[in-house]
Amino acid sequence: MFLYQTWARPNLVDGAFVTLTDETTGAVTRTGNAATTYFSDLESMTAELKAGYQAAFDQARADGSIGFSAIAPVGESFLRAVTSGVATRDMYAADALTDGLIDLWFDDGTHASKYGSYLSALTLFGTLTGLDPASLGAGEIAAQELGISVAQALALQRVASDQLGFAAPVPEPGTYAMLLAGLGLLGVAVRRRRRLQQA
Repeated sequence: MFLYQTWARPNLVDGAFVTLTDETTGAVTRTGNAATTYFSDLESMTAELKAGYQAAFDQARADGSIGFSAIAPVGESFLRAVTSGVATRDMYAADALTDGLIDLWFDDGTHASKYGSYLSALTLFGTLTGLDPASLGAGEIAAQELGISVAQALALQRVASDQLGFAAPVPEPGTYAMLLAGLGLLGVAVRRRRRLQQA
């Protein structure tokens, strides 16, 4: 059994606004009123969530009542996406829709958007299987079905992979030598062909 660590909620962080949800359409609108906030930033809320889940995990292991295997660090993945420049920090900012960053939260500031849900699933996938989420690659079907671009899917896969401690592939030193040798041979072949054509 695994604990699912939730994410920091922008609607509980300084700068949030009161939102109203239409019960019929589900449309979320912001009022001009500032919401009551409980955290100064996403980092402090994530730290508190991390500590709370760790305490629950430790207590369950100590008393033997529930056999937790691990904590799926979904909340930490959300924060990593923000701090690494993949996702927008402030969904209430005037440029939040045009800043070119992924928005992990739905308009209510509580629930995950399709991007946040995808990041959550990637983190769970890696935690449960022990496989690197980045290994799913550009052709991953769930992202396509959700309408997530290849670039966004790859960025979120990398965030989950990094959060779970999978190392990014590093080319072997010999790879560069082979590349240079190959380019050198290609250059020699091109020169030889030009000489033969001129003769």
